[in-house]
Amino acid sequence: MLLEAANPKHEAGHANKPNDYRDLRMSVAPRPRADVKSVDTEETADRALERFDNTADQVGRPRGFSGSTAERSTAFMASAGRVAQSVATLVGVGKDYRLGDSTITALRDVNLTVESGLFLALAGPSGSGKSTLLNLIGCIDTPTSGRVYINGEDVSGKTPDQLAALRARTIGFIFQTFNLLPVLSAEENVEYPLLQLAEIGRRERRDRVRYYLDMVGLTPQGKQRPNQLSGGQRQRVAIARALAVHPKLVLADEPTANLDHKTGRRVLKLMRRINQDTKVTFVFSTHDPKVIDMADRRVDLEDGEIVRLGVRSGEDWKYAFRRRAD
Repeated sequence: MLLEAANPKHEAGHANKPNDYRDLRMSVAPRPRADVKSVDTEETADRALERFDNTADQVGRPRGFSGSTAERSTAFMASAGRVAQSVATLVGVGKDYRLGDSTITALRDVNLTVESGLFLALAGPSGSGKSTLLNLIGCIDTPTSGRVYINGEDVSGKTPDQLAALRARTIGFIFQTFNLLPVLSAEENVEYPLLQLAEIGRRERRDRVRYYLDMVGLTPQGKQRPNQLSGGQRQRVAIARALAVHPKLVLADEPTANLDHKTGRRVLKLMRRINQDTKVTFVFSTHDPKVIDMADRRVDLEDGEIVRLGVRSGEDWKYAFRRRAD
């Protein structure tokens, strides 16, 4: 049962209730964006480098690279042959943490543009800064220095309440440990973030829950609680929950870490298909080769710095730049 029970008589007599899956999809699913085309993974790297000169002076230059590689980053991350729109841009971003009397630098001088429709992996070993970068993009944390833009809006100086409102309407999250509420059913977990959005009524919530659980293949398990679901099923509930708010951006922190190899690959294929069908941008934090292999872009980090940007070309990667050896 959903968190707000429906009136059966009212539902039965509702003239506009979708009567099949096609009608439901048209009424619930976000419309594909006209300015986002599918990514051509056979083409992009060389074309992106050609756009290098056109992006000068947009952002500052990160340390440790030859040339204006921050601009190169902006050009590279945009898919060739399409009108790209940034969903996230980081300019000169640094992040420090205090640990007793010491200062720990998690990120330094990060410049990155994430374009709409990408399936992007933030790759690197533990401690490289990838989770910190994901948290900054997700407005869960704030930078010590630099600027973060989400959908073109500078979020660096926003209050916690303003960031929470932005997250609720713009960003979906998929967590390593699923983060499902154990006392709620799968349906209720998917519906939960929608309850924070006053503009979404009960009927639309119900329709979105139905649509996105069907998208991830879990309609029969809708009444079950998390402890009655397998790890793969719980992660699929988390995917449906992330998509239900119609986000511009979905962030996933080590999404396959708690899944076996076979289940993890199925979940990744599902997310990739959703990315291709809906053009929602996915950004992953990972050191899992399976996740990186699914991506069409990769950002490699070491010691809090971006060391290279890669774009898929068939089975291989082409790199827009690499950090100079010290």
